Amino acid sequence: MDFKQKLKEDLKKSILKNQVQRVKTLRLLLTEISKKEIEKRTLLAKKENIKEDELKMKSQLSREEIINLIEKEIKKREKAIEQFEKGKREDLISQEKSEIEILKEYIKIFSQNQDIKL
Repeated sequence: MDFKQKLKEDLKKSILKNQVQRVKTLRLLLTEISKKEIEKRTLLAKKENIKEDELKMKSQLSREEIINLIEKEIKKREKAIEQFEKGKREDLISQEKSEIEILKEYIKIFSQNQDIKL
């Protein structure tokens, strides 16, 4: 099973269980991964003259790239929490903390589980 497939399956399960925060976080993560892959594909296409199938394969993110992307998303939320604390927005603070916990779960899953292909 590959990483995106695992996320998509978890997204479906979360939708069925009506886990709103998890659904939101997983959709965001899938979007960020897709954007990063498109960016990588565009750079590769400019440098090399390769077929679309090969380009698609080469543009897939590695395990390290995905973990770095998740860590970057966590840092964004931590900075947002600092700003929300200054504005005394407890509702948004708890939302961001919830997203951080969900993202940390996936760092743990994909760091430890070698069965998941990236």
